[in-house]
Amino acid sequence: MGWRTLTAWLALLLILAAPLPSPAADPLVVSVWGGNWKDTVERIIAKPFTARTGIPVEFEVGGTLDRLAKARVSKAAPLVDVTFTTTHVGRLYISDGLFEKLDMARLPNVKELAREAIRSDYHLGVWAYVVLVGFEPPVLRAGITGSLVVAKGLGDCLYVYAADEYRAFIERLMAQDDFDPRFRQVRRFFTSGAIETELDSAGRITLPPVLRDYAGLVREVAVIGNGNRIELWDATKWAEYNGQTTERIEDVTKELAELGIL
Repeated sequence: MGWRTLTAWLALLLILAAPLPSPAADPLVVSVWGGNWKDTVERIIAKPFTARTGIPVEFEVGGTLDRLAKARVSKAAPLVDVTFTTTHVGRLYISDGLFEKLDMARLPNVKELAREAIRSDYHLGVWAYVVLVGFEPPVLRAGITGSLVVAKGLGDCLYVYAADEYRAFIERLMAQDDFDPRFRQVRRFFTSGAIETELDSAGRITLPPVLRDYAGLVREVAVIGNGNRIELWDATKWAEYNGQTTERIEDVTKELAELGIL
């Protein structure tokens, strides 16, 4: 399986190809990112759909979290029929009751979907990135050998260090003034509950309840690389955090550049 597997625009094609009870005069409203996203969906899907059915397609464009906020405000009278978003943010729509359950009987081409494209009863995958952790554990294990340390991280996630990296991190903290309560608090935070473990033969690690509860790891977990460590996030929390970061990243990088850091 390649690094990037495309189901192309299959999910939206399935929805747009289904019989619609609305009269032809009522437009189908699609929420999507702007720029090339909107242009591509309009060219490849919307225009052929309108030519075939006579139903016009209109677009709501904007950032991921901006569109989610609009959907929340208009929950009682939805303004959008089909939404393009990330899988994890899609779960925020679901938890807020903003998506209807899909009626697969009304999607005649659903049998053509790859099994992995059915993300839930409420949303279908349009494309997917094949994650090394999920699909190539032997390759992952080749790069991670020996003991690992899992500790609480900032932002309701867990940090996973190679044991040597974790020890070096703690040694730097230990070198600070023990009479400064801030350093004592930081040391206690990163050491309390930390465990040393190793990958099993299937490339997995077992987490104790105290760490799972701290990060809220119940179902889907996002695995994020960050410099000399790996971070484990609840998938929904990561979607929220990443969306907020994406919205602010230009301002943040500009501030760091002005300080001479970037």
